[in-house]
Amino acid sequence: MQEAAVDTLKDLGAKADDILTYWVPGAFEIPTAARMVCQHQTVDAVICLGIILKGETSHNEFIAHEVARGISTIHAASNVPAIFGVLTPETLEQAKARAGGSKGNKGEEAATAAVAMIQLAAEIKQGSTKQSKSVGF
Repeated sequence: MQEAAVDTLKDLGAKADDILTYWVPGAFEIPTAARMVCQHQTVDAVICLGIILKGETSHNEFIAHEVARGISTIHAASNVPAIFGVLTPETLEQAKARAGGSKGNKGEEAATAAVAMIQLAAEIKQGSTKQSKSVGF
């Protein structure tokens, strides 16, 4: 997924030197690392990729919930788009299918979403070219 995300960013115009990649020991650490990136780096977006595979217990559900909440919090608090690209499959086969297999590649989708949010942010910052005011949604 990471390789597909980087390739997609490059295809959409990002320079290789402008793409930062950080690895974390587990999915639970993704929000912390993303928050640190937003605090200490100048970035247009943060793409959070990972896989939380279901095991024998419901532990994965607790982790997935906290990772989603953490990424959402970063997105809201930092004003930097934080893209949720964390898979929560029940089986390894499902993970493979979504990480470049028959169901596509969620890394590519996350990168496309990041670029769309960067473009939207630029459009909003520039202001509307419409003559009349409108509601913000």
